Amino acid sequence: MLYRFLRWVAGVALDWFYAGVEVEGAERVPRDAPLLVVANHPNQLVDALLVARALGRRVTFTGKAVLMANPFVALLGRAVGFVPLRRVQDEVARCGASPPTGTIAGAGAERDTGTPPVSAPERERNAAAFAAIVAALGRREAVLVFPEGISHDRPELAPIKTGAARIALQARDDGGVRGLHVVAVGLTFERKWQPRSRVLVQVGEPLAVDGWRPAAPGAAVAELTAEVERRLRAVTLNFPTREAADAVLPVSRLLAALLEDEVRPLDEPHPPLPGVVGVARRAELVRRAIEEGGAEPAARERVARFAERLDRLRAALEARGVAPGEVAVETGTAAGARFVVREAALVALGGPVALWGRLNHWAPLALARGVARRTSRNPEDPAMHTIVAGLVLVPLFYVVQTALFWRLAGGWAALVYLLSLPPSARWALRYADRLAHARRRVRAYLLFRREPALRRALAEEVAWVRGEAAALADSLAGAQGPGPAAVAPPGEAVPR
Repeated sequence: MLYRFLRWVAGVALDWFYAGVEVEGAERVPRDAPLLVVANHPNQLVDALLVARALGRRVTFTGKAVLMANPFVALLGRAVGFVPLRRVQDEVARCGASPPTGTIAGAGAERDTGTPPVSAPERERNAAAFAAIVAALGRREAVLVFPEGISHDRPELAPIKTGAARIALQARDDGGVRGLHVVAVGLTFERKWQPRSRVLVQVGEPLAVDGWRPAAPGAAVAELTAEVERRLRAVTLNFPTREAADAVLPVSRLLAALLEDEVRPLDEPHPPLPGVVGVARRAELVRRAIEEGGAEPAARERVARFAERLDRLRAALEARGVAPGEVAVETGTAAGARFVVREAALVALGGPVALWGRLNHWAPLALARGVARRTSRNPEDPAMHTIVAGLVLVPLFYVVQTALFWRLAGGWAALVYLLSLPPSARWALRYADRLAHARRRVRAYLLFRREPALRRALAEEVAWVRGEAAALADSLAGAQGPGPAAVAPPGEAVPR
């Protein structure tokens, strides 16, 4: 019961911080099999909350043992069955000892150095934790581990530790666990530190451990670790450098929006994240082919020309405050009238509810964000600190506000008041997002009404991008595998 309540509260907190959490592949998760869930770890505690939400099953969490030094975290950990793992660098910091032979400490992870693969002190250090995990798997539960061993801001996966593979093999070979599956879950954030951004949770194909065998005798741990890494890379975005990520991701978001045929609804104004991530993966193939010399000189030149032209289009849209997906907005009088009637009705019906939610939550949410701003030191801090502070402050304000309402209006009125708070807060946030998008849509409508020639020029440019991207994807797919991020020959300049 407590786990379900905490999961619901965490889901509300995620919805309040992020504008959308999109889950892809949830149908792949076995409903009643023991699961060892492996996930990348870009955003601290938020990652565990997202995985638990996406799987739809009760999840046993694992994490660094030093978290249990916090009394509040320790209380929650015991309530949800948290299994603490003792990491090399934490033991070194606590005891002042050297790392065990055969492992290296650094970046928060233990890595196999080959001499030997797993030291005796390492086995002893986490023997109890491994036993607890195997026992949970024996009860056909889902256990979440982060095989990178750290939460980080790297543009690609950190080196994968061997712990997940050793747990799976120990559960199968020593614990007698049958039907065990390893499921990779990838977390991709638009801007993990920014409120009202989006998150994609991708669930990979489960690996049935019963039938898995290594190709080389005695190499089971190494080969299964490599397979875990391969499956994690299939559901995550990975770039060799931050510069490469910064070059590919903005272009991918722009292209994903331009490749859509219709204007999106105000409630979902951005392309679905799975599509954006798919474009980014293909764009990275093109970037690597160009950078590593795998493309012909003519293709390299076309890439440069395409990038230049695409950048001109982006600059033209940004200069006028037009989103890429709004170039096709209807500018007729009838379309404008329908828009005004619809949005006026929404303001009349939904505005009071949004105002109620905003008035009742402004103080705790502002305080939570203020706490996060003061305490955040890394890009992965703001979301976690805001959510954790909100989980404390919002219920506290609920108690105080409901008590005051009870005193003023009685118990039944106070109960109704309390029940109105969570849905009104969620609607207030969605309503604010929609209003922002509606204002931008109005600006685009009025601009194109005044300058129909500009709209035609931009629409022609967008059509060119779609057509050439598709044509070049077909022509280059055999050699390089790119998709819509492929290149195209130069054309007419975009109006400025």
